Amino acid sequence: MERIKPNIIILGPQGSGKSTQSDILADKYGFQQISIGNIARKIIASKSTIGKEMKKYESAGNLIPDSIIIKDVLEPTLKKIAKKNGLVFDGIPRNEKQTKLFINTLTKCKIAIPYLIYLSIPPSVAKQRIADRRICSICGKIHSSSKKKLALAKCSKCGNVLDARSDDQDEKIIQKRLDIFYKNSKKIIDYFKKIKHYIYINGNPSIKKVNSEIISKINQL
Repeated sequence: MERIKPNIIILGPQGSGKSTQSDILADKYGFQQISIGNIARKIIASKSTIGKEMKKYESAGNLIPDSIIIKDVLEPTLKKIAKKNGLVFDGIPRNEKQTKLFINTLTKCKIAIPYLIYLSIPPSVAKQRIADRRICSICGKIHSSSKKKLALAKCSKCGNVLDARSDDQDEKIIQKRLDIFYKNSKKIIDYFKKIKHYIYINGNPSIKKVNSEIISKINQL
């Protein structure tokens, strides 16, 4: 009988590898991926009314309001999923208020409370990784341009052209986003520590080593 997979949240500062590790858990280990960033980007790309509103916040380096994330991104996604375990959430929750709304929404949908995996990296590393990364505008997969030396012109997942987000190239916006993250993440971490659903991971080593540590911790649950 296949072991029941726990639900997981991947949290960390921008550039910590959240999306990369979420992709691996989905592609290699069969977790069902819910990437709020990817879903939001698709909504923005649709140029719908809500997409245009979300774009304004993104371009200014601000977080999209909790009401929009929960109502227009999370809830519709949860209603479509078939499985009730083995979910990996990337990009949510982002603050104390959103954590409460997130947990309430999961409870409403009868989905088990996830374990929080925190990927820790120094701010200086985060800034460099953010500036180096390239993102597929179609599927949202993130690539490291520093390792590929910009030779990787197309997405390794779907073959589309890669782009650098404009807000990833602006040092002031990068710093603003990191400041917001560190300010908001403490309360999130405190919540999951309190319910004993917290896992700390050093995000500095290679992608392979970080993933190995994540899998080791998950297998201990």
